[in-house]
Amino acid sequence: MNDTMIGSDVIRLAETASRLMTGPVRLTMLQVLALRTMYQTGYAVAQELRSLVEAACYYAPGHQRVKRAFLTELPEMGLVIKGTPQFIGPSRLALVRLTKAGREVGERLGLGEAAENEWERVNELHRGEEWERHTVGLLAFAWQARRRGYQVKLLPEGGSRGWGVTPDALIWKEGERNIYAEFEVRARGRVARWCKWDETQSLAAVCTYTVSARKGIMREFEQARVFGYGTDLQTLIRSDKGPLWAERAYNL
Repeated sequence: MNDTMIGSDVIRLAETASRLMTGPVRLTMLQVLALRTMYQTGYAVAQELRSLVEAACYYAPGHQRVKRAFLTELPEMGLVIKGTPQFIGPSRLALVRLTKAGREVGERLGLGEAAENEWERVNELHRGEEWERHTVGLLAFAWQARRRGYQVKLLPEGGSRGWGVTPDALIWKEGERNIYAEFEVRARGRVARWCKWDETQSLAAVCTYTVSARKGIMREFEQARVFGYGTDLQTLIRSDKGPLWAERAYNL
C-alpha cells in the first residue's frame, strides 16, 4: 500500500498515533484507517467495514491484510472487541466494536465524537445479547441495505409512539419513501402485527434469514390482507446488484 492510495490525512493520523501510543504497540497506517472507519461509521459487520477500507486502498475484495487488521491485530491490541456469532446455516458473521481504549485512541487522534456502534445500540436497547439471532440478522440487514444505497437507522427513536408496534429499522433513499422495517428470525404467525403495520404506514416490511422463512412471512401478509415487502439475507448476501426487497404482497 503506497502513500497516494490512502491519502495524506491517514498518513498524518498514523504519525500522530505512533507518538500517542505508549509501550511496544504502534499502529500502522492500515490499522489507523481500520480504526478510523469503525470510529466514524459505527458499523458493526466486519465485512462491511473491510470493504470500505479495501475501496479506500484500491485493494481487491477479501484482502488478507485488511482482514487481519480488523479481526486479529486491533483485537490483540485491546482496541477492538470481536464476535463471531452464527449466521446462516453453519456460517458465522464477524462483528466488531471499539473498546474504551479504542475510542480513546480515536479521541486523541482528533476524530471528533465517535459514531454510536450499531452492535452496542442493539445490545443496549433491544436485549441484543439475549436475542442474538435477531441481533445478528438485524445488523446484517442494515449492511445489505447500505450495499444498495439506503441509509439506515437501527431502533429509531420515537418510531413506536402510539403505534402499538416497534420498528427494528428505518431505511430511506433519495426518491423513495421512508420505510420502517422489522427483522424476523422466522415466520411466527404474526398476522395481527402485520395488520398493525398496515394501519401505521400502509405496509409491512420484513427481512428474515432464509428464502423459506420469507415465503412463510409473505403468506402471513396475504392472510392479513396487507401490502407488504419481504426479503431475506440468503438472497441479499449473494450480490449487491439486486433490489433490497425480493417480493411483494398485495392487499387484494
